[in-house]
Amino acid sequence: MTLLINRCIGIAAMGSFTVVVSLIGWNIIKATLGLRVDPETEQRGLDTTEMGMTAYPENVLKEF
Repeated sequence: MTLLINRCIGIAAMGSFTVVVSLIGWNIIKATLGLRVDPETEQRGLDTTEMGMTAYPENVLKEF
């Protein structure tokens, strides 16, 4: 029974560590790079602006 409790404590510790480190990394990225693209890029579509290609060429919207 002690082994089971120790393993549960280890799982909880690793889960907590992962959440804390992920939140720190997310906040660093948010503060430095930002999490969103500008509205014009979002309107045109990320597949073209970020990847340089269209995801569904048969459904391409015409430029505004």
